[in-house]
Parts: sequence; structure tokens; C-alpha cells
Amino acid sequence: MKKDEIFFAENGITTTSASHIANLAKENYALIEKNLEKVKFYTTEISLLGFSNKQILSEGVDEKVLKTISDSLIAIAKLKSLIAWLREAIKAKDRLIKEASALSDDIIALSLGIKLPERPESYGRLTEDDVIATWSIKQRNRYYYLDTLCSTIGKYIHPNGSFSDARESFIEKLSEKHSIQGGGRDTIIYSYIPTVTKEDVEDTFFKLQNDYREFQAELNSMKHQIEVALQEDDREKSQKETEEREIYLASIKSISSKISSYRKEKVREAQSLKIVIPDSLKGIYDTISKIGK
Repeated sequence: MKKDEIFFAENGITTTSASHIANLAKENYALIEKNLEKVKFYTTEISLLGFSNKQILSEGVDEKVLKTISDSLIAIAKLKSLIAWLREAIKAKDRLIKEASALSDDIIALSLGIKLPERPESYGRLTEDDVIATWSIKQRNRYYYLDTLCSTIGKYIHPNGSFSDARESFIEKLSEKHSIQGGGRDTIIYSYIPTVTKEDVEDTFFKLQNDYREFQAELNSMKHQIEVALQEDDREKSQKETEEREIYLASIKSISSKISSYRKEKVREAQSLKIVIPDSLKGIYDTISKIGK
């Protein structure tokens, strides 16, 4: 498929290497996500009733860490964007190999200069991938990036997300700064000490929300372009199918030897394709590649 050729170039990486890099990138973003999920905005101390000694059970993050959250989310999105590109490329290569393996006898005969009766086309409908394939590498990668970015930020800030839960817990601890467990001399007192201000937490939360809305609006605009293209394609092809429907009768003589050799060569060409890395992903690709060495 012509739409898949954008993924490949003479100077690229193998499918095996692409799969390895994608796995490394997944491990890296999983680690960042794990750290983000552990974010707390307060320190928890424990002490026994009647004793002044306190021990820290867990420490809340400071403003420095709070300010890195946005960068961490963007880093996750970049890693997921690289994974999306590589996995789409791997799927594209698989499609090309399957396409070569499934080349029909009459198409091969035509390529070999053998005259065969003509038959009407069966018009396939464009897919989302087909429309995206008409875009430049920059626009195409921007779409994948926005999709993963919105998913990443949304997952973190939406209800039941790590940041949303941490924010609710923080607000709760502001009004209930102490809690106890047990009774008598064994009573344990938990004290909750904020490590950042409520204003900083709220500012960060609403900034992330605003960023999410802006990215989502841009993504929705690109999705609308796709939908319009799909509707127009369906309208045009439906009209053609109605006008061109007719009976097709033909007989195909076997030319299996030449056809088989031709088909095998096309499969070999597809298998030797190398995956290109877009300019916008080369930085994160180089970083992950160094980790894998």
C-alpha cells in the first residue's frame, strides 16, 4: 500500500530493532507513570500519645517536584508517541508483506506484460489510516502525539486519576491535620504536614486542565478533517459503484511458475524495508537507543 511507504527509507532500522526500542520506551514511561502515581502533597508522621518523638512514615513532594509534573507528562507522551510510530510502522510492514503474498494472479500477469481481460474495480472505502497517510510526517506524527498526550494528561487529572486523587487527599488533610489509631497508651497519632501550598496545587491542576483542553481541541479539529474526508470518499465511491456495476466473466490461464517467482520477489522486497524515524522523534529515539546498549 502506498500509504504505508511513508514509514520506510533506505537508512532506517529493522523491525526487530523497532520492537526492542518500543519495549524499552514502554518500560521508561511505565517508570515515570509509577513515580507520578506516588505523588503526595503532604508528609505523614507517626507518634504515640504522650510521647514527643515522631517518625516520618512518608514524605510529600516539594515545589520543585510539583513543577516537574508537566515535563514528566510530556516525556511520557513523547515516549508513547515513539511507540505509536514504531508499532504503526511494524504493522505497515506486515501489511506490505501480506499484500505482496496476496498479489492476485491477474495483477502479477499485468506487471509481467501479459494481456488479461479487464474487470471493474471493487472500490474499498478509505479508513482513518488512509486519510492520515495523506498527511506529511510532521502532521501525521502531531496527530499521534496529540492523541497520546491527551490520553496521558487526561488519565492523570480526571476523576480517579493519580493527580485528582492526590489533590482530594491533600484538601482533606488540610481540614483534618491529625488522626488517631488505637486507644489508651497505645494510641497512635498521625500528623499531616503540607509540603506545598494549596494555591500551588490548584494552579498546577488548573494549568494541566487548560493544557488538556487546548490539546484536545486541536486533536478534535484533526479528527473532524478525517471524518469529512471519509464522508466525501464514501459519497463518491457509492456513486461510482452504482454506475459501474456489471457482470464480469473471464477465465485465467495458469502461469503459476512466473507468477510465483514474481510474488516471492515482492515479499522479499517488503521484508527488507527499514523503518525511518521522524525528525521530531530522533531525540527521544537516541535517548532510548543509548539505554538499550
